[in-house]
Amino acid sequence: MLISGKLGFGSLELGLKLSQLLLCQNPSEMGACGQCDSCHRSTKYIHPDLHFGFPVVKKGDKKRADTTSKDFLVDWRSQLNENTFFSEREWNGKMKSSSRAMNINTLECNEIIQKLGLKSFEGGNKVQVIFLAEYLAKEGNRLLKLIEEPPANTFLILVTQNIEKILNTILSRCQLIQVYPMDDEKLEAEINPGLSEMAKNELLFMAQGDKIVLQDLMSNQSTVNYSEMMLSWFRLSYGMHKKPKDLVQWIDHFHSMPSVDQLNFIDYILKFFRDYNLFLLGDSLKVRLSQEEKSVAEKMKKIIDVNKLDKLSQICDTLYYNLNRNVNSKIELMRTSIEVGEVLRLSSVLS
Repeated sequence: MLISGKLGFGSLELGLKLSQLLLCQNPSEMGACGQCDSCHRSTKYIHPDLHFGFPVVKKGDKKRADTTSKDFLVDWRSQLNENTFFSEREWNGKMKSSSRAMNINTLECNEIIQKLGLKSFEGGNKVQVIFLAEYLAKEGNRLLKLIEEPPANTFLILVTQNIEKILNTILSRCQLIQVYPMDDEKLEAEINPGLSEMAKNELLFMAQGDKIVLQDLMSNQSTVNYSEMMLSWFRLSYGMHKKPKDLVQWIDHFHSMPSVDQLNFIDYILKFFRDYNLFLLGDSLKVRLSQEEKSVAEKMKKIIDVNKLDKLSQICDTLYYNLNRNVNSKIELMRTSIEVGEVLRLSSVLS
Protein backbone atom coordinates (compact mmCIF):
# COMPACT_ATOMS: atom_id res chain seq x y z
CA MET A 1 0.00 0.00 0.00
CA LEU A 2 1.14 3.54 -0.74
CA ILE A 3 -0.38 6.13 1.62
CA SER A 4 -0.11 9.58 0.10
CA GLY A 5 -0.77 12.84 1.93
CA LYS A 6 0.82 15.39 4.21
CA LEU A 7 2.08 14.01 7.52
CA GLY A 8 -0.14 16.57 9.26
CA PHE A 9 -3.18 15.03 7.58
CA GLY A 10 -2.38 11.72 9.30
CA SER A 11 -0.64 9.68 6.58
CA LEU A 12 1.91 8.16 8.98
CA GLU A 13 -0.74 7.75 11.69
CA LEU A 14 -2.86 5.75 9.24
CA GLY A 15 0.13 3.57 8.33
CA LEU A 16 0.79 2.83 12.00
CA LYS A 17 -2.87 1.97 12.66
CA LEU A 18 -2.91 -0.37 9.67
CA SER A 19 0.25 -2.11 10.87
CA GLN A 20 -1.33 -2.62 14.31
CA LEU A 21 -4.44 -4.10 12.68
CA LEU A 22 -2.39 -6.49 10.55
CA LEU A 23 -0.53 -7.77 13.62
CA CYS A 24 -3.53 -7.88 15.99
CA GLN A 25 -4.43 -11.32 17.39
CA ASN A 26 -8.16 -10.49 17.63
CA PRO A 27 -8.99 -8.08 14.77
CA SER A 28 -12.58 -7.14 13.96
CA GLU A 29 -14.47 -4.97 11.49
CA MET A 30 -13.94 -2.11 13.94
CA GLY A 31 -10.13 -2.48 13.73
CA ALA A 32 -7.44 -3.79 16.06
CA CYS A 33 -8.64 -4.94 19.47
CA GLY A 34 -6.09 -2.80 21.32
CA GLN A 35 -5.99 -5.36 24.16
CA CYS A 36 -3.91 -8.29 22.95
CA ASP A 37 -0.17 -8.68 23.49
CA SER A 38 0.50 -7.90 19.83
CA CYS A 39 -1.43 -4.63 20.04
CA HIS A 40 0.43 -3.56 23.18
CA ARG A 41 3.79 -4.17 21.49
CA SER A 42 2.66 -2.60 18.20
CA THR A 43 1.62 0.62 19.95
CA LYS A 44 5.05 0.73 21.60
CA TYR A 45 6.62 -0.01 18.18
CA ILE A 46 8.56 -3.01 19.53
CA HIS A 47 6.67 -5.89 17.90
CA PRO A 48 9.33 -8.21 16.38
CA ASP A 49 7.34 -8.51 13.11
CA LEU A 50 6.88 -4.76 12.72
CA HIS A 51 9.79 -3.30 10.74
CA PHE A 52 10.56 0.32 9.95
CA GLY A 53 12.55 2.00 7.23
CA PHE A 54 13.00 5.77 7.05
CA PRO A 55 15.40 8.38 5.65
CA VAL A 56 18.48 8.91 7.79
CA VAL A 57 21.70 10.89 7.86
CA LYS A 58 25.29 9.87 8.57
CA LYS A 59 25.67 8.37 12.06
CA GLY A 60 28.76 9.39 14.03
CA ASP A 61 31.95 8.00 12.52
CA LYS A 62 30.10 5.59 10.26
CA LYS A 63 30.21 6.06 6.51
CA ARG A 64 26.92 7.26 5.08
CA ALA A 65 26.75 4.17 2.86
CA ASP A 66 26.91 2.01 6.02
CA THR A 67 24.24 3.93 7.96
CA THR A 68 20.66 2.60 7.98
CA SER A 69 17.45 2.92 9.97
CA LYS A 70 18.61 0.45 12.62
CA ASP A 71 21.26 3.00 13.67
CA PHE A 72 18.47 5.44 14.59
CA LEU A 73 15.80 2.98 15.76
CA VAL A 74 15.96 4.21 19.37
CA ASP A 75 15.42 7.81 18.19
CA TRP A 76 12.60 6.66 15.90
CA ARG A 77 10.72 4.84 18.66
CA SER A 78 11.27 7.78 20.99
CA GLN A 79 9.74 10.14 18.42
CA LEU A 80 6.72 7.89 17.81
CA ASN A 81 6.09 7.51 21.53
CA GLU A 82 6.26 11.29 21.99
CA ASN A 83 4.04 12.18 19.04
CA THR A 84 3.15 10.42 15.79
CA PHE A 85 2.42 13.77 14.14
CA PHE A 86 5.80 15.30 13.34
CA SER A 87 7.37 17.01 10.35
CA GLU A 88 10.18 15.92 8.09
CA ARG A 89 12.25 18.76 9.60
CA GLU A 90 11.54 17.54 13.14
CA TRP A 91 12.67 14.01 12.27
CA ASN A 92 15.86 15.38 10.75
CA GLY A 93 16.55 17.32 13.94
CA LYS A 94 15.80 14.28 16.12
CA MET A 95 18.83 12.50 14.65
CA LYS A 96 21.15 15.27 15.93
CA SER A 97 23.68 15.10 13.13
CA SER A 98 25.78 17.81 11.52
CA SER A 99 24.62 16.39 8.18
CA ARG A 100 21.16 17.41 6.94
CA ALA A 101 21.03 15.40 3.71
CA MET A 102 18.67 12.47 4.33
CA ASN A 103 18.04 9.49 2.08
CA ILE A 104 17.21 5.78 2.07
CA ASN A 105 20.29 4.08 0.68
CA THR A 106 21.24 0.83 -1.05
CA LEU A 107 22.14 -0.99 2.15
CA GLU A 108 18.74 -0.09 3.67
CA CYS A 109 16.92 -1.57 0.66
CA ASN A 110 19.00 -4.75 0.81
CA GLU A 111 18.29 -5.13 4.54
CA ILE A 112 14.53 -4.71 3.92
CA ILE A 113 14.64 -7.47 1.30
CA GLN A 114 16.62 -9.72 3.64
CA LYS A 115 14.35 -9.14 6.67
CA LEU A 116 11.14 -9.76 4.78
CA GLY A 117 12.56 -12.88 3.18
CA LEU A 118 12.79 -14.54 6.61
CA LYS A 119 9.94 -16.26 8.47
CA SER A 120 7.96 -14.12 10.88
CA PHE A 121 9.02 -14.32 14.51
CA GLU A 122 5.53 -15.20 15.74
CA GLY A 123 4.20 -17.19 12.79
CA GLY A 124 1.76 -14.51 11.64
CA ASN A 125 2.02 -11.43 9.45
CA LYS A 126 5.12 -9.34 8.84
CA VAL A 127 4.73 -5.60 8.25
CA GLN A 128 7.29 -3.19 6.80
CA VAL A 129 6.53 0.53 7.11
CA ILE A 130 8.65 2.81 4.91
CA PHE A 131 8.36 6.41 6.09
CA LEU A 132 8.83 9.20 3.50
CA ALA A 133 9.23 6.69 0.70
CA GLU A 134 10.09 9.51 -1.72
CA TYR A 135 13.60 9.39 -0.22
CA LEU A 136 14.10 6.01 -1.87
CA ALA A 137 14.63 7.85 -5.16
CA LYS A 138 16.15 5.48 -7.74
CA GLU A 139 17.09 2.99 -5.01
CA GLY A 140 13.39 2.08 -4.98
CA ASN A 141 14.05 -0.06 -8.06
CA ARG A 142 15.76 -2.55 -5.75
CA LEU A 143 12.43 -3.19 -4.02
CA LEU A 144 10.35 -3.76 -7.16
CA LYS A 145 10.43 -7.57 -7.08
CA LEU A 146 9.59 -7.54 -3.36
CA ILE A 147 6.68 -5.12 -3.86
CA GLU A 148 5.33 -7.04 -6.85
CA GLU A 149 5.66 -10.50 -5.27
CA PRO A 150 5.98 -10.20 -1.49
CA PRO A 151 6.40 -13.41 0.54
CA ALA A 152 3.26 -14.91 2.08
CA ASN A 153 1.66 -12.86 4.89
CA THR A 154 4.02 -9.95 4.20
CA PHE A 155 2.72 -6.38 3.93
CA LEU A 156 4.55 -3.27 2.80
CA ILE A 157 3.14 0.13 3.77
CA LEU A 158 4.83 3.08 2.10
CA VAL A 159 4.08 6.59 3.36
CA THR A 160 4.79 9.61 1.18
CA GLN A 161 4.23 13.35 1.25
CA ASN A 162 5.41 13.80 -2.32
CA ILE A 163 3.90 11.22 -4.63
CA GLU A 164 5.44 12.95 -7.67
CA LYS A 165 8.86 11.72 -6.48
CA ILE A 166 7.78 8.08 -6.24
CA LEU A 167 8.99 5.98 -9.17
CA ASN A 168 6.23 5.05 -11.61
CA THR A 169 7.41 1.45 -11.39
CA ILE A 170 6.58 1.50 -7.66
CA LEU A 171 3.29 3.40 -8.12
CA SER A 172 2.02 0.80 -10.58
CA ARG A 173 2.63 -1.99 -8.06
CA CYS A 174 0.93 -0.37 -5.07
CA GLN A 175 -2.62 0.13 -3.85
CA LEU A 176 -2.90 3.91 -3.45
CA ILE A 177 -4.60 5.41 -0.39
CA GLN A 178 -5.01 9.19 -0.47
CA VAL A 179 -5.20 11.05 2.85
CA TYR A 180 -7.01 14.40 2.93
CA PRO A 181 -6.97 17.38 5.35
CA MET A 182 -8.47 16.80 8.78
CA ASP A 183 -11.84 18.30 9.67
CA ASP A 184 -11.82 21.52 11.69
CA GLU A 185 -13.92 19.76 14.35
CA LYS A 186 -11.11 17.26 14.97
CA LEU A 187 -8.42 19.92 15.00
CA GLU A 188 -10.37 22.20 17.32
CA ALA A 189 -10.05 19.58 20.07
CA GLU A 190 -6.27 20.24 20.00
CA ILE A 191 -6.66 23.98 20.67
CA ASN A 192 -6.55 25.57 24.12
CA PRO A 193 -10.24 26.04 25.06
CA GLY A 194 -9.33 29.30 26.80
CA LEU A 195 -8.61 31.05 23.51
CA SER A 196 -11.13 33.43 22.02
CA GLU A 197 -13.28 32.31 19.08
CA MET A 198 -11.40 34.71 16.80
CA ALA A 199 -8.03 33.24 17.85
CA LYS A 200 -9.33 29.68 17.37
CA ASN A 201 -10.70 30.50 13.93
CA GLU A 202 -7.42 32.09 12.85
CA LEU A 203 -5.47 29.02 14.00
CA LEU A 204 -7.83 26.68 12.13
CA PHE A 205 -7.66 28.86 9.04
CA MET A 206 -3.86 28.84 9.04
CA ALA A 207 -3.66 25.10 9.77
CA GLN A 208 -5.86 24.19 6.77
CA GLY A 209 -6.53 20.71 8.13
CA ASP A 210 -2.87 20.04 8.99
CA LYS A 211 -2.32 18.96 12.61
CA ILE A 212 1.45 19.49 12.46
CA VAL A 213 1.00 23.07 11.27
CA LEU A 214 -1.51 23.62 14.09
CA GLN A 215 0.96 22.23 16.65
CA ASP A 216 3.68 24.56 15.35
CA LEU A 217 1.34 27.54 15.45
CA MET A 218 0.31 26.81 19.03
CA SER A 219 3.86 26.20 20.25
CA ASN A 220 4.96 29.49 18.69
CA GLN A 221 1.69 31.28 19.30
CA SER A 222 1.95 34.97 18.71
CA THR A 223 -0.39 37.77 19.73
CA VAL A 224 0.15 39.36 16.30
CA ASN A 225 -3.01 39.93 14.26
CA TYR A 226 -1.78 38.61 10.92
CA SER A 227 -4.66 40.03 8.86
CA GLU A 228 -4.06 43.58 10.12
CA MET A 229 -0.30 43.11 9.78
CA MET A 230 -0.78 42.05 6.16
CA LEU A 231 -2.99 45.04 5.39
CA SER A 232 -0.47 47.37 7.02
CA TRP A 233 2.35 45.92 4.89
CA PHE A 234 0.38 46.41 1.69
CA ARG A 235 -0.51 50.00 2.62
CA LEU A 236 3.10 50.87 3.41
CA SER A 237 4.37 49.18 0.25
CA TYR A 238 1.76 51.05 -1.81
CA GLY A 239 2.77 54.42 -0.33
CA MET A 240 6.50 53.80 0.11
CA HIS A 241 7.40 56.60 -2.33
CA LYS A 242 5.67 59.06 0.03
CA LYS A 243 6.67 57.63 3.44
CA PRO A 244 9.68 55.34 2.97
CA LYS A 245 10.67 55.62 6.65
CA ASP A 246 7.39 54.03 7.76
CA LEU A 247 8.05 50.99 5.55
CA VAL A 248 11.64 50.72 6.81
CA GLN A 249 10.36 50.69 10.41
CA TRP A 250 7.85 47.96 9.53
CA ILE A 251 10.61 45.89 7.89
CA ASP A 252 12.85 46.37 10.95
CA HIS A 253 10.03 45.02 13.10
CA PHE A 254 9.58 42.04 10.77
CA HIS A 255 13.33 41.38 10.84
CA SER A 256 13.25 41.26 14.66
CA MET A 257 10.58 38.52 14.65
CA PRO A 258 11.68 34.87 15.12
CA SER A 259 12.14 33.14 11.76
CA VAL A 260 9.25 30.77 12.48
CA ASP A 261 6.90 33.76 12.95
CA GLN A 262 8.18 35.33 9.73
CA LEU A 263 7.39 32.15 7.81
CA ASN A 264 4.01 31.77 9.52
CA PHE A 265 3.10 35.32 8.50
CA ILE A 266 3.94 34.76 4.81
CA ASP A 267 2.22 31.37 4.93
CA TYR A 268 -0.85 33.12 6.33
CA ILE A 269 -0.82 35.59 3.42
CA LEU A 270 -0.64 32.77 0.85
CA LYS A 271 -3.55 30.96 2.48
CA PHE A 272 -5.50 34.22 2.78
CA PHE A 273 -4.94 34.83 -0.95
CA ARG A 274 -6.49 31.46 -1.83
CA ASP A 275 -9.68 32.32 0.04
CA TYR A 276 -9.59 35.95 -1.11
CA ASN A 277 -9.66 34.66 -4.69
CA LEU A 278 -12.90 32.79 -3.92
CA PHE A 279 -14.17 35.93 -2.21
CA LEU A 280 -13.55 37.96 -5.38
CA LEU A 281 -15.28 35.32 -7.49
CA GLY A 282 -18.31 35.40 -5.20
CA ASP A 283 -17.99 31.77 -4.06
CA SER A 284 -18.93 32.57 -0.46
CA LEU A 285 -19.78 28.96 0.46
CA LYS A 286 -16.13 27.88 0.10
CA VAL A 287 -14.57 30.97 1.72
CA ARG A 288 -12.85 30.21 5.05
CA LEU A 289 -12.45 33.79 6.28
CA SER A 290 -13.42 35.12 9.69
CA GLN A 291 -15.59 38.25 9.92
CA GLU A 292 -12.49 40.33 10.61
CA GLU A 293 -10.70 38.82 7.59
CA LYS A 294 -13.75 39.47 5.41
CA SER A 295 -13.57 43.10 6.54
CA VAL A 296 -9.93 43.20 5.41
CA ALA A 297 -10.93 41.54 2.13
CA GLU A 298 -13.58 44.23 1.53
CA LYS A 299 -10.91 46.93 1.92
CA MET A 300 -8.55 45.11 -0.45
CA LYS A 301 -11.24 44.71 -3.14
CA LYS A 302 -10.86 48.36 -4.08
CA ILE A 303 -7.27 47.90 -5.22
CA ILE A 304 -6.49 44.18 -5.66
CA ASP A 305 -8.30 42.34 -8.45
CA VAL A 306 -7.83 38.74 -9.64
CA ASN A 307 -4.92 39.56 -11.96
CA LYS A 308 -3.07 41.54 -9.32
CA LEU A 309 -3.76 38.77 -6.82
CA ASP A 310 -2.09 36.21 -9.08
CA LYS A 311 1.03 38.39 -9.37
CA LEU A 312 1.14 39.07 -5.61
CA SER A 313 0.78 35.34 -4.90
CA GLN A 314 3.82 34.60 -7.05
CA ILE A 315 5.83 37.33 -5.30
CA CYS A 316 4.92 36.09 -1.79
CA ASP A 317 5.55 32.47 -2.76
CA THR A 318 9.09 33.45 -3.81
CA LEU A 319 9.51 35.35 -0.54
CA TYR A 320 8.47 32.27 1.48
CA TYR A 321 10.92 30.08 -0.46
CA ASN A 322 13.80 32.52 0.05
CA LEU A 323 13.11 33.02 3.77
CA ASN A 324 13.12 29.25 4.17
CA ARG A 325 16.65 29.27 2.75
CA ASN A 326 17.82 31.61 5.55
CA VAL A 327 18.42 34.68 3.39
CA ASN A 328 18.67 38.08 5.10
CA SER A 329 15.02 38.82 5.87
CA LYS A 330 15.52 42.60 5.94
CA ILE A 331 17.03 42.76 2.46
CA GLU A 332 14.61 40.19 1.06
CA LEU A 333 11.54 41.93 2.45
CA MET A 334 12.65 45.33 1.13
CA ARG A 335 13.07 43.84 -2.33
CA THR A 336 9.67 42.16 -2.07
CA SER A 337 7.98 45.32 -0.73
CA ILE A 338 9.18 47.27 -3.77
CA GLU A 339 7.68 44.59 -6.04
CA VAL A 340 4.41 44.54 -4.09
CA GLY A 341 4.18 48.34 -4.22
CA GLU A 342 4.72 48.37 -7.98
CA VAL A 343 1.91 45.83 -8.50
CA LEU A 344 -0.50 47.67 -6.19
CA ARG A 345 0.09 51.03 -7.89
CA LEU A 346 -0.64 49.66 -11.38
CA SER A 347 -4.06 50.51 -12.73
CA SER A 348 -4.26 46.94 -14.05
CA VAL A 349 -2.11 43.84 -14.53
CA LEU A 350 -2.22 41.79 -17.71
CA SER A 351 -3.26 38.19 -17.03
